[in-house]
Amino acid sequence: MIPYFIVYKIMNKFGSKSMFHQPIDKLFYNSTIVKPRYKYPCQIQQSFLIENHTIITHHYNIKEKKVVFYFPGGAFMDPPSIFHYKFAKRLARKTKRRVIMFQYPLFPEADPITTTLLIKKIIKKYNYSDVVLMGDSAGANLALYVLYSFQKENINYINKIILLSPWIDGKLENNNINIIEQYDFVLDKQNCIEIAKKVYGKYLDSSIYLCPTLDDFKYETKVLMFSGEYEIFTPDAIKWTKQQNVLKVKHHVYKRMCHCFAILPINNQNSVLKKISKFLSK
Repeated sequence: MIPYFIVYKIMNKFGSKSMFHQPIDKLFYNSTIVKPRYKYPCQIQQSFLIENHTIITHHYNIKEKKVVFYFPGGAFMDPPSIFHYKFAKRLARKTKRRVIMFQYPLFPEADPITTTLLIKKIIKKYNYSDVVLMGDSAGANLALYVLYSFQKENINYINKIILLSPWIDGKLENNNINIIEQYDFVLDKQNCIEIAKKVYGKYLDSSIYLCPTLDDFKYETKVLMFSGEYEIFTPDAIKWTKQQNVLKVKHHVYKRMCHCFAILPINNQNSVLKKISKFLSK
């Protein structure tokens, strides 16, 4: 594991070059998911063509029958990074579960609503009985909406979900964000708002499509959530947690941590994986 202060210095120096800090007109390119940017070994890779969209799944720890469906983030525009592939492999090893990481259609090829419906079809096709959903950043929103969509159909075999640095509200209107913004070297508030407007379009005003609220769920589900103290999404995550009654949320906020710190090769990743393993073993 790399000491966090080294990662902090590197990301703080080069964070302005990340996707969330680029001029907004440079972000919306024709995304494809056929070839990942990084090759990281998994045991099985499957490709699905559904309604003219390609979805690739990467499988780790394939002998296990209990499964975690993992949706990597990237603002619905960026494919999985090397950190996602490495994290998926460690997650499978530490939790002793089969991890299936999705590489899904990106904007503008497909909006998040279309992507969610495609993912649901694949999950049904796999037909596992013990299923956990998991995602980071925008992938956490996909996980929540997949859960909501299943419950809307009265399908209730998903009773646990794990969220890493979820993007709760695309409008980012929480006043506490202004306090945290100066410490967040990964996310740029205005760019995130513009990305949400572009990606969600007419759906942005409907909270169901960005992040379902307490009135949207029918069945009790246990939620394990992780956020960093120094990320602008955290105030909305804290507010959302307090609103839940059907979802039973356990929210861990790590001091001085950045957005999606849990997937970075730092010491706190071990802490997150231990909490996830304990959560899944109950």
